[in-house]
Amino acid sequence: MKYRIELPRLVIAALAVTCLISPAVKAQQAGTGPVKIYLMAGQSNMEGWGHWFQNDGVTQHANLVDPTDPYPLTQTDVDGYSAPLDQIWVSHPEGNLPNGALRPGYGHDNKEIGIELSMGHELAAANTNQFFFHKSDKGGTTLAGDWRPPSAVEDRGGSVGYQYTRAITAWHQTLVDFDKKYSEYDGQGYEVAGFIWLQGWNDYGNQGFREEYRQNVVDLVHDVRRDMGIADLPVIISDSPRNPSVATHEEVAQQKELAVADLNAEMPGSAVYVDSLGVGNGSEGGFYHWNFTASNYVEMGKRNAAAAQSLMRSTAVNHEGDANIATAWNRFRDDYGKLVRYEMEEASGTTIYNTATGTMVADAVLTSDTARTNIGMGPGSARSIDANNGVIRATHNFGNHNSGFTLGAWIKLDSDLADAKTRYVIMSTEDADGSGSDTGWDFGVERREVDGQWKNCLFFDLRWHGQWFSLNDSVGDGIVLDAEQEYFVAFVRDESVAGKGDTVFHLYDPQTETLISSDGNADARQKATTFKNTRVGIGITNYDVENQATLFQGLIDDAQIWKYSLTDNDVLALARQSTLYVEPVPEPATLTLLGIGGLMLVRRRRKA
Repeated sequence: MKYRIELPRLVIAALAVTCLISPAVKAQQAGTGPVKIYLMAGQSNMEGWGHWFQNDGVTQHANLVDPTDPYPLTQTDVDGYSAPLDQIWVSHPEGNLPNGALRPGYGHDNKEIGIELSMGHELAAANTNQFFFHKSDKGGTTLAGDWRPPSAVEDRGGSVGYQYTRAITAWHQTLVDFDKKYSEYDGQGYEVAGFIWLQGWNDYGNQGFREEYRQNVVDLVHDVRRDMGIADLPVIISDSPRNPSVATHEEVAQQKELAVADLNAEMPGSAVYVDSLGVGNGSEGGFYHWNFTASNYVEMGKRNAAAAQSLMRSTAVNHEGDANIATAWNRFRDDYGKLVRYEMEEASGTTIYNTATGTMVADAVLTSDTARTNIGMGPGSARSIDANNGVIRATHNFGNHNSGFTLGAWIKLDSDLADAKTRYVIMSTEDADGSGSDTGWDFGVERREVDGQWKNCLFFDLRWHGQWFSLNDSVGDGIVLDAEQEYFVAFVRDESVAGKGDTVFHLYDPQTETLISSDGNADARQKATTFKNTRVGIGITNYDVENQATLFQGLIDDAQIWKYSLTDNDVLALARQSTLYVEPVPEPATLTLLGIGGLMLVRRRRKA
């Protein structure tokens, strides 16, 4: 299978990714749209540790109905909350339940609840809208570290928290083609109605974390609004379990209140603080999880629902197809999506920041200075590497990227390639430890005979337990490269896409402005697991051993690895502009002439 995309010369900033999870059922959701979406984030109390079921996940927990609780649940309450509520849908990728109607079990696991249960019921009772809750959370994490927002890094140092980038990614992947992925909704689009932050316990114990908490919250809100493309996104900052007699608890609570005051000073009425005083008694211990008591989580859910209701817009804003959100997603991926990008413009010592771990730094080293040339090979590039004379290597560990990634580079093949089956590697990695239990790979061009003619075909191979699997053994003439012609080539791995063999090759020809895409008729669907020690311009036979026979015959430039499965339009944007995000060009100022007392004054006014 192959297809072509032929578009006029223009700047493209496309928003199209595939969500990695899908709804469990296809029943029509109750209520009217646009559906109101809440982005929910935090640590274990956002996960939810309120015991609802016994270990079998079915039988009611023994302490669920306890009249001694400060906010006791009756059996009638339990029965009402237990029935699936179609008006509210929940996505909790870190939990055990698939996307679906609100019911108990969307907590840390399917035996527990978080604030989503009662919050959803309260909002459903007060509104006719449909709702969608997306929870992104991780227990034991800190705002100062794991969730550290980019603005905090810019102002006060540190590294951007992996949980922050993970949450922004998950939320955008939910929003892309929302109505198409979630056909249960009425087709009127969506409104991102609020961001809810419930975290703080793990910042209690560190003085520096406590002192920085106020500014970290403000930075977090600023960055979420920017990276989601919604400048006026309403915000709820919720208390963690809090003992007023503990000074550190009170200090963080005060920092949250002050942060909300700061946000409201900037944008009146845009943020609400939710107190947790009085919540925490129970018979099961563990105050850090509100004693694991479901009624405590129900109470906190009600308090957050009241806050959400106070911030709710009277008129829904349909964000379906919102250009601001699309632009924010492209900018975010440009900032955090590239695992590496070798621009081939520097000599030994180039610093490469590895966003996969948030901390890894490596040196890209050219094995020969003669590998550096002055031949520009595409937009945004001034130099290239001649792989006949050298390769570029970097030591790193990208971690697990089973779910999807993208490889890309500008290349130009020599004209005197031999008529023999040969592979010329553009990029390769070794496995993580040389044991063969992880997967290394080669991406490049294979010289092969097709219907009696020698052609240059793209290939991608996985090394798995010492075996080689080709993902384009039957590619035929699907993607063929001419010698002495510049191309942008890309390989996309996406296990969530059915019907494409989970892999797509791309070839962009700048002369014809044509993007050809093909799955290579691939049957093999091996998983690419751990990436380590990239080589550009040569393959690897096994752990850290370069295969000289695979040296690329030609030129390579701007080799890059992305941690996202980029779309066809994304690849086209990279080929044409070397980036997904293009800074908007300000509209020109207009002149207004005012006649005052016979004088002509000129006022310069910028269009809104």
